[in-house]
Amino acid sequence: MALEETDRLDGMDCDEAGGTLTLLLTDAWGWEDEAWHLELLQEKLGAYATFVASGQWRRSLPAGASPSRVVFGMRFALPITESCARLLRSAADQPEDRLGVTFEVSTGDA
Repeated sequence: MALEETDRLDGMDCDEAGGTLTLLLTDAWGWEDEAWHLELLQEKLGAYATFVASGQWRRSLPAGASPSRVVFGMRFALPITESCARLLRSAADQPEDRLGVTFEVSTGDA
């Protein structure tokens, strides 16, 4: 998936043994137009938050799967900017639902 496809999940994995649902977001864009990049990233994060808060994720899991937590697995091809880091900190502070959404961020420099 591409960052500009703000209404689509890039990927989803349910680790039933660990009780974790991971929603993958991949970002291969550069930072030349940081404002536009951040705007799309914010839209995509909003769509992910809606997916969780609405309970829509439950209909996407195998029968019997019942994760106790949700992780937004963010994979950036390039190191993130300070503005991006602020956006992610702000997004992580928003309570999405009782599952306790957390963020895991990795970048191309990791």
